[in-house]
Amino acid sequence: EGLRSGEADVEGLLDRMKAYVEDHFRHEEGRLKDSEYPDLWSHKKLHIAFVKKMLDLRTALKRGDGEAAHQLLEFLSTWWTDHIGREDKRYASSLVPE
Repeated sequence: EGLRSGEADVEGLLDRMKAYVEDHFRHEEGRLKDSEYPDLWSHKKLHIAFVKKMLDLRTALKRGDGEAAHQLLEFLSTWWTDHIGREDKRYASSLVPE
């Protein structure tokens, strides 16, 4: 029962994370649109790929894939360093202040 409870906790956490990132991405993409950022579509595709990958890993975890938790951790840490550290910095100077 303890393992199942842990799995439910992870699934719930991923559900909350998905809701948060979708809201965050929607806000970010709105700001980029308002700022007429020329690479908006490219950036949006990265966000779409992020959500898809996260859902794929959630499904793998639910199926009991033993590697999925490690893959999720690796994916998230890479996303945060690469996407936020590199991709998001590309548009920073283009944003119109809120």
